[in-house]
This record gives sequence, C-alpha cells and structure tokens, in this order.
Amino acid sequence: MIRSLRRAVMVMVYAVVGAVAGRVAMDLRQRHLRGEPLEVKLDASSLRPQEVVPGLIAAMRVRDRPWSYLHIPGWFAAFAVNFAVAALGRELRPLDEVTGEPRAVLDPAEPRTVVTRAEAGPGGASAPEAGGSAGAGFTPFEE
Repeated sequence: MIRSLRRAVMVMVYAVVGAVAGRVAMDLRQRHLRGEPLEVKLDASSLRPQEVVPGLIAAMRVRDRPWSYLHIPGWFAAFAVNFAVAALGRELRPLDEVTGEPRAVLDPAEPRTVVTRAEAGPGGASAPEAGGSAGAGFTPFEE
C-alpha cells in the first residue's frame, strides 16, 4: 500500500517537473531565436492540470502491451511525455498550416440548425434553415 502510494507521488512529481522543464526549454529556445539574453524563469505557478495529464496517462499505460516490452519506468514516461508536450507542443501547431488542411473551428456566432425527432416528422428530416450546415444538393435519407 505504502509502496504504491510512494510510486504514485513520485510519478506526479516527475510529471510536474517534466512539464516545467519543457516550458523552460521552450522559453529558452524562443528567447534564443529572438536574440534576447538567455535567463531561466521557473514559472510553475501558471501550470495547468491539462499540461500534466499526458504524462500521467503515459505512466499508467507503461505496463500495457506493447509498451511493457520496453520496461520503461512510470516516472520516466511521465517526465519524458510532459517534457516533450511542453517543449514541442507549440512547435507542432505550424504543421497544420503546412498541410493546408483547415482546422474545424466552431464559430459561436454562426447559427446552427438543431432538428429533434418531433420536428423531423415521420420518415424524414425537416429542411435546414438559412445558415445551416447542409449544402446545395443535400438530400436526406428516406426510411
């Protein structure tokens, strides 16, 4: 019991350290590219739980197949994944622009049509309103 609790605390600590170290590495790299003087800022106060979760999931999955064959300790998986996500997460964003594929972003100002079963009637769907997501030539399936 104490051993597993100690292991869980150690994984959590390494996950946080990995996220902070990745953020520091990213900050130092950006400062170097801008030509600013290099200084280390350990800003763990703005660390969000979403930045720690990937490492925790990696630590939990390290005993599952096929990863169990590599014999990676959970604390190392938590550190390495959070470091990579924090250091390279913003660097991977421009890859979406290179591929030319637009990202699906929902605009809250755009009106959307919601059709319930009562509005659709028996055997078909009602026609979408202006501004709906159905394009020209759309025909609903018939039952």
